[in-house]
Amino acid sequence: MLRPSSYARRVPRGYETTVIRPPKSPEGFIVFYVKGNRVIAVDCVNAIAEFNVTRRLVSERIEIDPVALADPTIDLKSLVMPKGG
Repeated sequence: MLRPSSYARRVPRGYETTVIRPPKSPEGFIVFYVKGNRVIAVDCVNAIAEFNVTRRLVSERIEIDPVALADPTIDLKSLVMPKGG
């Protein structure tokens, strides 16, 4: 059973592209709505472990490489850490 949890609560407006990433759970996925190099909204489906990190990407307006978002071998937590820290 799919359980959606959306930080945006609706399909966002103003995004330029979407990035889909498989989460740690094989039954789910994450959709990032990206404008420029910032995530403006996220839909997490069966991805509870990743939800808090994805929420930070949106709320803190962190600049991000969309290719890194799509790569499941890159830990999402590393994407929200300050550069050089």
